[in-house]
Amino acid sequence: MYQTTSRRKHFSIDTSALCDVAFLLLCFFIFAWKRVDPVQVNVPLSTYYGCQLGGGNEGVIIITQHKIMFSLFPSGIRQQTLKQIGESYHVPFSSAQLSEFAKMDYIGVPVYELKEHLTQYDPLKSNPILQPGIPIEKGNNDLANWIYESKKASLLTNNQELRFFIKADEKTEYPVIKKVIRILQDQGINKFSLLTNLKQTNYE
Repeated sequence: MYQTTSRRKHFSIDTSALCDVAFLLLCFFIFAWKRVDPVQVNVPLSTYYGCQLGGGNEGVIIITQHKIMFSLFPSGIRQQTLKQIGESYHVPFSSAQLSEFAKMDYIGVPVYELKEHLTQYDPLKSNPILQPGIPIEKGNNDLANWIYESKKASLLTNNQELRFFIKADEKTEYPVIKKVIRILQDQGINKFSLLTNLKQTNYE
């Protein structure tokens, strides 16, 4: 008897659409997954301190053009700090020099040159940028002494802690800022502010 044989028919399935769906699902789960920290971390708030500068007892460390300058507010703390600096360095300052120092917004000369600087100081002609800067090198670290004495002067004058600010030029190299931060930390000052400007961004 004649027997017919059935032929198998092969079907092909286009899986390109399935791959697209799987890829979309994978992207969805990746973006929807929320990372959970192992412990709870309360991150600090970011604050623009430019508008708050000048509101109390403050010491501002200025770093610009490879120079260190120091400023103290209010003027009463400046006079008391200079008295203590003079006693520490055995450099006597006269009453006229103390009064003149109270008028100076910034100081950027070594302590042993300060007496001569105050004698020749003219607020209308003196350019702070021409000052050589305060030494911060090991063995000649005037900045550390200014910070130490200004802390004591603030407590003695106003019975308040002195707040410290670091104001550095944007082109200042990090090792210089690191040295200044180390000087603050060596005296137990771990809370200080870095002064910056707000970045303006235009979206069109």
